[in-house]
Amino acid sequence: MKNHFIVLATLSVLALATVGCAPPGGTDSDVAGVQAWSDAMLAAQTAGDVDASMKLLTDDAVGMPPDGTILGDADTWRAYWENLYSGDSLEAALSDEEYQADGDWGFVSGTWTVSVAAEEGGELHRAAAYFVVIVHREDVGAWKLARVIWHPAQPATEE
Repeated sequence: MKNHFIVLATLSVLALATVGCAPPGGTDSDVAGVQAWSDAMLAAQTAGDVDASMKLLTDDAVGMPPDGTILGDADTWRAYWENLYSGDSLEAALSDEEYQADGDWGFVSGTWTVSVAAEEGGELHRAAAYFVVIVHREDVGAWKLARVIWHPAQPATEE
């Protein structure tokens, strides 16, 4: 009986190890779709386009910013975008990105850097954040933000 238990335990460990070593799912076109979503969101942010940003969210999108508030409905998301885009100019960039997809779910992670001038010629405020965005492919095939969490990569600066 003891040998039977050892054999079962060994087979269970091997089965779990095999699953854990499986290649990542998703096709190149799935990953390209997630990357295209990321590019569209960055373009909407750089343009300060609230409506374009809203179209890139699922109906039940949740955002978890570092200040502890929860962005959980269309009104809070719209207010967030309007506040972010309220300055005279905004420049956003991504770096160290990773894109993955498996079926109808994917994620983007990396560093987001933003520079905002409150008014023309005003002080430039820069901030960077590490982020993870979970995206979902909807029935129509469009990838949209389902969940996002971020935290500062370094303290904000003024120039």
